[in-house]
Order: sequence, then C-alpha cells, then structure tokens
Amino acid sequence: MVKIYLGIGSNIEPDKNIREGINSLERLFSKLEISPTYLAAPFGFDGDDFHNLSLIHISEPTRLLSI
Repeated sequence: MVKIYLGIGSNIEPDKNIREGINSLERLFSKLEISPTYLAAPFGFDGDDFHNLSLIHISEPTRLLSI
C-alpha cells in the first residue's frame, strides 16, 4: 500500500477553488479521505484567511503507475 498525503489551501475564492481542486483529484484518485477545513491567518502579508485541509489516498503501487 502507498499512502499519499496532500495539503490544500486557498485564500482566494476558497470555497470554489478548493472544491474544484478536490473534484479534479477525485477524478484521478477515486477515494479520498478529507479532513475538516481550518482557517489560518496569512503570514508575511495582509490578506484574507487561508482555508486549509488535508487529504489522504491509499492505493496499490501498480494503480499509481497507470495514472
């Protein structure tokens, strides 16, 4: 088994952009486990809070080679 962990975040139209990113990943990796979303203030600049979450996909190595 291979575990793939991804961190995803956005502070620009986060609801739309994160959903589109997850939809694209679900087309490649059919089953994803998705964490709750959490907010984080930007660091080093002024801006909207980031919406962040983590994903995990567990797969057989041969499945990954076919993508």
